[in-house]
Amino acid sequence: MNETASISVLPEVFLSEILSLTSPRNACRAAAVSKEFKSAADSDTVWKRFLPPDYDEVIAQAVSPVAFDSQKKLYLHLSDSHILLDRGYLSFQLDKESGKKCYMLGARELSIAWQDDTRYWEWGRIPESRFPEVCILREVWWLGIHGRIAAVMLSPKSTYVAYLVFRTTGYARGLTVPGKTKEKGWVDGDHIGRI
Repeated sequence: MNETASISVLPEVFLSEILSLTSPRNACRAAAVSKEFKSAADSDTVWKRFLPPDYDEVIAQAVSPVAFDSQKKLYLHLSDSHILLDRGYLSFQLDKESGKKCYMLGARELSIAWQDDTRYWEWGRIPESRFPEVCILREVWWLGIHGRIAAVMLSPKSTYVAYLVFRTTGYARGLTVPGKTKEKGWVDGDHIGRI
């Protein structure tokens, strides 16, 4: 007599535990295998493992409420779109593949040389921006921008990069794009920085 065991006969709790040790992509693929796999792959046990350990603290800081009825839906929401934190000046999102935290600092969270001098900068709104306020360049001789984020906010054992995201509009005297860039990185106490 030739008998073969099927993994589908394992209790759902075991399947969920196994799938939670894989990746979000693999969990989604496993859902297509059978109804038992789908039930396990969609379980909160699996998707809670893919979320950052402090996800509840992060979404509690959201400017707008984040409603979800399952851990999977929360993961997909946070990886498909950003949420705003810190009065709307900090954007948070998850990397869809890894579940690692991604942040974007709005202009009000940055230190920009001469940002409060109206000869050089003005604060305003741009409909396309995710942030409630942007810093609009009027004139510049040199550009100095610094940002800081507490290392404890970041995903552990991860490499981060910093990008300066900006849009040129009209004429800003003294600015040429592309300009020269200077990169500087440091670890300072509980902060990791990179310019």
